[in-house]
Amino acid sequence: MTLAGSIKTVLQSNWNLTGALGTANVTFKENWYDSTILGPQVTVTNSDGGQIKRYFGGSVRHSYPQFHVNVWVRVPVGSSGTAEAQDAEDMRLEACRVIMEKKADVSPFISLVPTNEGVPLHEVDGPVPRIMRYEITLKGATSN
Repeated sequence: MTLAGSIKTVLQSNWNLTGALGTANVTFKENWYDSTILGPQVTVTNSDGGQIKRYFGGSVRHSYPQFHVNVWVRVPVGSSGTAEAQDAEDMRLEACRVIMEKKADVSPFISLVPTNEGVPLHEVDGPVPRIMRYEITLKGATSN
């Protein structure tokens, strides 16, 4: 399993929201947003530019990969977006809760730390249908 896949699995396994935002209705996946999926999504991507490696004796001793957890909620055409904005906020808070409570369960990380609590990246004047999105940046540490 990839490191991003480990994060995704921990998020999905410990997700406590119910109803329309429960695990039966939210798609959890690696990679980016999939416009063919109509329901809410949680995606985990590896930010290649964020990885730092520390060498000792010619071999990698520790690496510090960076990841982005995004929560996505589509705003249906004709909707004001108020309910969807609240759904995106609820998903952001739940993703932060799971990360903080279960970060020790994400292997093979020595540590996994969020650098923010979710940056809103909503597409206000973007394409139709609009998308509500928050992005949480995580920095990890692994030992080789």
